[in-house]
Amino acid sequence: MCFSDQGMLVRSVLRTRLIPWRDVAGVEALRSPLGRSVLVHRLTGFGGRRVILPSPRTHLFARDPDFDTKVASIQRWRDRLSSAPRTAPTSAVRRLWYLCAYLAIPTLMLTQSLLLEGGYWSQTWWPWRHEATSLPNACQVFDRVPARARGLVGEAEGDPYGSGAPGGRGAQKTECQWESGSDLGFRLSFRRYDYAWLKTGSRHARETFYEEKGWEQPAVLQPLEGLGDVAVIRDPGQTQPDRTNLVEAKVLKSNVIIQVSYMGKMEPHTAADKVEEIARIATTRIKPSFQHRLLGLFEV
Repeated sequence: MCFSDQGMLVRSVLRTRLIPWRDVAGVEALRSPLGRSVLVHRLTGFGGRRVILPSPRTHLFARDPDFDTKVASIQRWRDRLSSAPRTAPTSAVRRLWYLCAYLAIPTLMLTQSLLLEGGYWSQTWWPWRHEATSLPNACQVFDRVPARARGLVGEAEGDPYGSGAPGGRGAQKTECQWESGSDLGFRLSFRRYDYAWLKTGSRHARETFYEEKGWEQPAVLQPLEGLGDVAVIRDPGQTQPDRTNLVEAKVLKSNVIIQVSYMGKMEPHTAADKVEEIARIATTRIKPSFQHRLLGLFEV
């Protein structure tokens, strides 16, 4: 252990290091049951640390008669050359650093849950999401077949077809069909999409809607105005009258796809009007969830 104008040169068995005077905030004699040693308070980027000098010291096998003199000498060197504060560094900065480290992971998790894709805000149940959390029973949408649609199937009762069954990845499906006589009748289905595979329910429903729309020739479909987010129907003018004419409408509303399909012998234009009417009624059956009604912010 030696001193110079640059600092304290501390030698040990493993290494030799220089502690500059500008980093020395304080020097004190440390007393313990085994003896005394010199404790140096050193400033670091994280607030400070304490270094026990290998010498001078006194213990069972090292009796340094000049211990007090050497400690006083170190103090004089420090007082003359050190630019560090006169008091030992507090642990406030260190505690702040530990606090930041402890809060880092919870903060990242909270940020991910609130801001990033896939967080709580992406879930269908999140109160501020404009998405449906449940579906109506397709067979209970109408107590009776709507008046304008009776020409399709008369007074036939609905027959559940796969109601409540999974409708694909991250989807719920409820479906019902009405039949009468030799007609194939019409079918009403709802598909609701939840968050899955890093996609919100609305995004999943939209991608599915446009994917299925792409299967049809563009000239076959025509838009329906004022219905959901997007709605299309098979152009009856492109349908050749047949014993089993197909008229179909699809509606995208938030995270729900509504589909009305008619197969029968009715004239295509007449059937298209009735299918559109059914689609509009069915769209109104998508109601806000409890938390949405509680907040009163919007209807899905």
